[in-house]
Amino acid sequence: MLVDDEPAVRRSLARILRSHGFSVHEAENGQAALAVLEQHDIDTVVSDVVMPGLSGLELMTKAQTTGKSPGFVLVTGQPSIDSAMEAHHAGAARYMLKPVHAEDLRAAVRQSGHDRTNRGLDRRADAWSSPNISTEEREAVAFGAAVRAATTHYKPVIRWSAQAIEGYEASLQSEVPGTGSAETLRRRAQTLGRQHELGRSFRTCAALPLLQQPERGNLYVPIDLSDFDDEELYDRRAPLSQMAERVYLQVRGLRGLSPSEHLRDSIARLRTLGFRFVVDGFGPGFNHLDLFACLRPDIVKLDASLVRGIHHATSHQRIVRSVHATCAALGIELCAAELGDIDECVALADLGCDLMQGPAFGKPSPTLHCII
Repeated sequence: MLVDDEPAVRRSLARILRSHGFSVHEAENGQAALAVLEQHDIDTVVSDVVMPGLSGLELMTKAQTTGKSPGFVLVTGQPSIDSAMEAHHAGAARYMLKPVHAEDLRAAVRQSGHDRTNRGLDRRADAWSSPNISTEEREAVAFGAAVRAATTHYKPVIRWSAQAIEGYEASLQSEVPGTGSAETLRRRAQTLGRQHELGRSFRTCAALPLLQQPERGNLYVPIDLSDFDDEELYDRRAPLSQMAERVYLQVRGLRGLSPSEHLRDSIARLRTLGFRFVVDGFGPGFNHLDLFACLRPDIVKLDASLVRGIHHATSHQRIVRSVHATCAALGIELCAAELGDIDECVALADLGCDLMQGPAFGKPSPTLHCII
């Protein structure tokens, strides 16, 4: 169903969706949309945010009480951080800016329909002991609940020479008892084929707090190789892309990977948007330097095993000094992770490492903070 108080916009979007095979109902305002919901089983509602009477967000809230729980794609010509955050936390599949491109709208509606299927499993699971609920459905329900409850925590990244905060690294935190760690959640996403759902949720949650606080500095965001196949990552209107020039992408799963044309093309597309890259976990066992030519990293993050206790380990000091000399010649900065001792920080600073993070500067927290 399309909901917009501007007839021309409503007809245009309806024409796009019908051309892709969707059956479309139209409503000129929120009250009319509620009436349609009472009479029809609607998979997805595409609604303007700002309308007379009920806003798109208010419509979404009321629709969720009908027991049908359609998916929602919200579109607006008057975007704001507050409405974007409210839409995300309310469970909107997408928050899109007008004018909406045809292919983006089609993809958003299809994704919303997929999400609704998963919500349908939630409704079937009101009796967990029922023999009618299969193991696969239980897994899907548990995963959906875990994604909705997951939170983003932040670790400060420090520039030692300035004794100042450079930015924050985001990390996914699983908050549902029994779902295990964030890594377990990622493995479940892969098993269920829902990596993009998890990745989109994490990237949006990670970006929004710093998007509205540019004075907080840069954002370091871990991504998986599967994220390169998600077109949302390249969408200029996505929250993370809107602050791309302040974002460093940390690509997981590089060890043992050989550069490919697909990876090179993906990196080039993301760099065009303004993203920069971090090679994570550089240390013992990292022997694929050909990835440097592919990623052209802006920062190399030293593995914790290399920097832990480095003020006592002369062999590690020599390695870091050599790595720093090579990186400096290439215009690459060094960052040390998991630092818990001030003596480690001082030793690494003397070796040329200026970016640092770890318990010495604050534990992961849902708020942006630092101890320095």
